[in-house]
Amino acid sequence: EFTHIVLEKPKTIEDVSQLRDINNPLKELLKLVLTIKHQPQGELQLFSELQNPLRDLQIKLSDCVDAKIVPDEIPILETVGREFANIVNISKTKTLFDFTISDFQEPLSSLRNVIITVCSKAVLSEAPKSEESAIQKILEPLDGIIKAIITIESGVRDKIHILETVRKIMT
Repeated sequence: EFTHIVLEKPKTIEDVSQLRDINNPLKELLKLVLTIKHQPQGELQLFSELQNPLRDLQIKLSDCVDAKIVPDEIPILETVGREFANIVNISKTKTLFDFTISDFQEPLSSLRNVIITVCSKAVLSEAPKSEESAIQKILEPLDGIIKAIITIESGVRDKIHILETVRKIMT
């Protein structure tokens, strides 16, 4: 008698369209952050704050391939993906050397607000820990992205304050 085992190929993010909608723009944003990180010094270096939180999100998304994706979460995942894509698309409008961090302030602020909304909804969800949804599984890295954006915004404010102080001293 022969016994045979049918091995099923493990699911990947690419197999789950809802995760793909956030993962593909995430990969593009991570590439942008790494490209900026390896540019000569400049104010865009503040983007390097996003590197670890984005990488953490990518890792957590990989853990979500078997997670329950609640229908209400699909538009949320798509919205976060669109916010990532928006930042990447802005970066394609001119060369990186022609950008200042202020060119990205509005999309970063929008991303922060979207993620805060996502986190609020996930925290209010009543799913038991054993049945964590995809959004609940990615809360920690999303929180890290919020903190990184706040650090970037603080860096911009500090720079503006320093420039204003120097301008006052010079006049």
